[in-house]
Formats: sequence, structure tokens, C-alpha cells
Amino acid sequence: SGYFFSETGSAGTGSSTNNQFYTEGYPISAQTGTKSYCAFEDGVIRQRPSGTITAVGSEATCQTMSPIAN
Repeated sequence: SGYFFSETGSAGTGSSTNNQFYTEGYPISAQTGTKSYCAFEDGVIRQRPSGTITAVGSEATCQTMSPIAN
């Protein structure tokens, strides 16, 4: 598709099963896409500004990013 994708599940405090997730997608190169995306358990897809094609890297970073526009 021209993007790398990754997903990570984790168990929250006091849980013995995965009840949290973090996922991201980012372009393989500037020729295959112009933005990086991420989401976590609140279900909101967030994006980096156009031209930022590197991996988001963490849920903490994802939480600071702007939601995509409808």
C-alpha cells in the first residue's frame, strides 16, 4: 500500500489480558504518502502535519497530535 503499519496490544493496570492498543501507519517514502497516522483506545485517528512521514513512535506522542478532519 505504500505505508508501514504496526499495532501493539497491552494489558492495562490490574488487567491480565490485553485491553489497550496503539497503532500507527507511516509512508514508506515521500513518494507513497505525505502524513503519518496513529490511534489508541479512545478510537480517534490522529495525524502528523503534511510532510512529516516518520513513525509516530509512541502512544504518548500520539496523544499530543491533532485528530484528522472529517
